[in-house]
Amino acid sequence: MLRDTFAVEYLLAGMPLEEVSRLLGHSSVLITQKHYAPWVLERQRRLATSVRTAWSTMGLNAAAPVINIADGRSGRSVRRAARS
Repeated sequence: MLRDTFAVEYLLAGMPLEEVSRLLGHSSVLITQKHYAPWVLERQRRLATSVRTAWSTMGLNAAAPVINIADGRSGRSVRRAARS
């Protein structure tokens, strides 16, 4: 349990998955990704929210398409956010 807590806390703090993988002694980053992907995705969701907030503060259209972080696709064409 301490090992999982260690990995999750570092991922939530923003440490790259590759570095956490090395610290855990995994032979491949894919092993780390398999076990800890939900926490990496949560970090990405928080980042996306921060980006939308920044866009809104700068007067950019926050409704612009955002790429789905789970599979890398948006389902519609990706274009730059338009100024409001």
